[in-house]
Amino acid sequence: MLQKKSGFTIIELLISVSLFTIIISITSAIFINSLRTQRIITALMAANSNASLAIEQIAREIRTGTNFCLSTCRPDELKFTNANGESVEYRWDPAASAQPKPILRAVKGGTPTPITADNVDIKNMAFYLQGQALGDKKAPRITLIMQVGAVGAPFAEAFTNLQTTLSARLIRIPGEPNAD
Repeated sequence: MLQKKSGFTIIELLISVSLFTIIISITSAIFINSLRTQRIITALMAANSNASLAIEQIAREIRTGTNFCLSTCRPDELKFTNANGESVEYRWDPAASAQPKPILRAVKGGTPTPITADNVDIKNMAFYLQGQALGDKKAPRITLIMQVGAVGAPFAEAFTNLQTTLSARLIRIPGEPNAD
């Protein structure tokens, strides 16, 4: 008499291995995609953090600055006199061949130095000046707009728009021509 042995048939085994392979493939793809997304987010956060530090540096100098550039400046540059009486220029050069294109700072017409790190790609930047006309009794306000991205191939399409308006602290001394 033949005894029935319990176990799996070859078909049951093939189906279970196939299902296991499909589930592992889907799970691996989701995991790899999650790692890639996390890497992109981390790089963008680092670039945004560095761009925020650059904006803060610019803001500190603008708050105590005077004689902001009017008609001679391009939208991607800002010239003024800082609290130490030095002429300062902040600019971004869209035509520069270097990649990434940093924000540059020059003092007294000297050599411009980058104030953003190598992992920051400034894709666009502009300064808009208001309240600089003589006799308008308004403190100068500068609106800074920029697009910030991270350096690298997977980050080419990922960028953040940043905008801030900075106001110079216009201290008017009584008896001076532009005093109230």
